[in-house]
Amino acid sequence: MNSFSDRRPAAAGLLKILSLLIIILGTPLGIALPGWWGWENGPVENIQAAILIFGLIHAVRFYRRSDDRSKWLWLAGIPLWFVLVAREFSFGATFLPPTAMSAHGPAYSVGQLPYKPFITPAVLVLIAFSVAIIVIKRLAELGLELAREGTAPWVSLGLVAVGMLLSSIAEGHMGIKLPFDGNTSQNIEEIIEFGAYLALWAAQFEIFHALSSRRPV
Repeated sequence: MNSFSDRRPAAAGLLKILSLLIIILGTPLGIALPGWWGWENGPVENIQAAILIFGLIHAVRFYRRSDDRSKWLWLAGIPLWFVLVAREFSFGATFLPPTAMSAHGPAYSVGQLPYKPFITPAVLVLIAFSVAIIVIKRLAELGLELAREGTAPWVSLGLVAVGMLLSSIAEGHMGIKLPFDGNTSQNIEEIIEFGAYLALWAAQFEIFHALSSRRPV
């Protein structure tokens, strides 16, 4: 087994531990860090973008290293990673000057993008492409096989779900108002979302390792 293969489970384990710690410590970290850390184009969002880009790169790499059946899984996942990356950059708006500035940081609007009318159709096409692959190639069956074998990344996926739920709560989307000012709540939201992205990356490592282990030697 090559060194890359040996590193996969270790990388996934490290990412899961970091994810769990960040989700648990999201609130105290959000309180302790300066308010501007969670701003648009701020440190936390830039780290999130880096994690998503690495996830996309690894999906492409896993696609190139996979067998004929599992290649389709990665081909379905690549567009979804791309959409997450594009969303993190507000589809390119964050590379332009902000449209407004407030006590909660700069604001960027996709409305200033010349290709704004094409963003939603492009996202829908990419998602439809992924769904079509999953359906046509019966990738749900592949997922069920991993579940029966006990190699499905339930812990990582659970961390993703918990992280996104807590992030939504911090953002005020669940009808719950945290007793913090806007900048602190924004910090908490972005930090916990960062933890969820780490868990998503961990799940990808685990799935690739599980599928690789099933190949005949």
